Amino acid sequence: MQTNKIEVDKSGRGREEVLNETSKFALYNELDKKTSFHLRLLAEETLGMINAITEDFKALFWLETTGENTCLLHLTVHTDMDYEKKQHFMDVSANHENMAARGFMAKIGEMIKDALFNLNEYANIQTEYGGPLLYGSMGMGDIESINTNSMIYMWSMKRYQDGLSENREEDQEASEAWDELEKSIVASIADDVLVGIRGDEVELIIEKKL
Repeated sequence: MQTNKIEVDKSGRGREEVLNETSKFALYNELDKKTSFHLRLLAEETLGMINAITEDFKALFWLETTGENTCLLHLTVHTDMDYEKKQHFMDVSANHENMAARGFMAKIGEMIKDALFNLNEYANIQTEYGGPLLYGSMGMGDIESINTNSMIYMWSMKRYQDGLSENREEDQEASEAWDELEKSIVASIADDVLVGIRGDEVELIIEKKL
């Protein structure tokens, strides 16, 4: 089953439709109260991430089920923003830092924005984050498990968690990133978070087993 695709943006357009569609999805699939609540939380966290992105973009949100009794929350994002525009937004900050990138989902938002700047090498994306998401490379890998329609690469929260787990005892930044992940609502209830790139489109997929 796949829901309607809803257009959303940073102004909040589409928010109520997303939440209503999520509730209808839960009813149609006869999900229990806890699972329905978790899906709504994941949808709300996705909308919150969208609201934190200051640049102009267009996005579509929808949900679907897979044959493995799993729900996928999709968000595909398009924008005409380039790297120079991003640098302008950062330069107007007093300390030349993107202050929105606080917390796990905020950093996912940063990853999505960076991907939309057509930065084609992993290293360019990794060095943009610094700090905790310097470990973003641990989440990079091949895209085999989900049909991503010829996306170039994908970042996986599972791989990210594995990389942090192996390094958090010896490295302070990895330890801080691990703590941040443990505090994340999304990381605590989602089975995986995936980010893929296809041309000028980036897709966020949140995987939740039903």
